Amino acid sequence: MGPIGHQRIAQRFSVATTPIEWVVPKRRGLDARSKAFRTEAAIIEVSVMGIAIVCPVAWRAVTGTKVKVHWEDQTGLVYIRREVPFRGSTKLALYGAEFADNPSELGRALFERLVAEPAAADTRHAAAAAAEAVVGGYQAPPTADPDAVRTPHRPALWAAPVTWAPEAERR
Repeated sequence: MGPIGHQRIAQRFSVATTPIEWVVPKRRGLDARSKAFRTEAAIIEVSVMGIAIVCPVAWRAVTGTKVKVHWEDQTGLVYIRREVPFRGSTKLALYGAEFADNPSELGRALFERLVAEPAAADTRHAAAAAAEAVVGGYQAPPTADPDAVRTPHRPALWAAPVTWAPEAERR
């Protein structure tokens, strides 16, 4: 966590670059009469509260404005909260956007598809790998060498340290 006032409300998750379209004006001649166009952009991070969008600098979403975002069959509104140059590029800008609707159907769909489903798939994959490691009802011991031949190990048999008998027999 950062200092007070610089903390995130929700954790961001990096996602595969996901193409979207949004309605923004061209950068040149920005004023109240600027005509908005539907253009391409990409989502690179998602949280339950918003998204991080990368877009060419030729198109500009003005900080503080509400912008319409289109993704697959979903449409939603976001508030542009910040704009910074995209690291390592002079032709791209990175926008931080907050979902305008509460709850946002677009936000729910993006989070479900780009964050929750891949996480569930990773969990299923890890569970399948763990189940595959179980051989004949016994779990194979871990080895330092992944190419080593695995043999099932047998659990140790436990024996009670004393003979269990009813109280009457102990006397």
